[in-house]
Amino acid sequence: LVISPVANDGTIALTNNSSGTVHLIADTSGYYTAGTPSTPGAFSSQAPFRQLDTRNGTGGTTGPVAPGATIRVPVTGRGGIPATGVSAVAINVTATSPTSFGNITVHAGGTTAPGTSNLNFTPGDTTPNLVISPVANDGTIALTNNSSGTVHLIADTSGYYIRG
Repeated sequence: LVISPVANDGTIALTNNSSGTVHLIADTSGYYTAGTPSTPGAFSSQAPFRQLDTRNGTGGTTGPVAPGATIRVPVTGRGGIPATGVSAVAINVTATSPTSFGNITVHAGGTTAPGTSNLNFTPGDTTPNLVISPVANDGTIALTNNSSGTVHLIADTSGYYIRG
């Protein structure tokens, strides 16, 4: 699942970053109108911005996330996301190098993780998923590692929803 800005000519770009060929299928399931959003609940698409990468410390956490651990990531005021007035973000979360089966739950920072998963992974794989996550009043989201092993996490925002 992807939320992508559309170029002025009405196109989007799909890029194969592998060394081999690949067939691509793209289905549209909705759209956002152009302009500067101002109505509460409106979505503002932004260029992707790396908010978290535990492999190199981007976002304040360095090293794999421990089993059962929750990390908080500041997302407002960075990468086109305003410092205030944000209720939720569209964020692509990637789990990489997991040492066990598990899942990640994404939620507002400082809140209890709900009993659901946003991203399920298997040992050794790299698995991404697009998540719409509420943002805490302090501008953070939280990612909880619901597994018995460690996992590196990467998170890229691609837009936000205006707080009502």
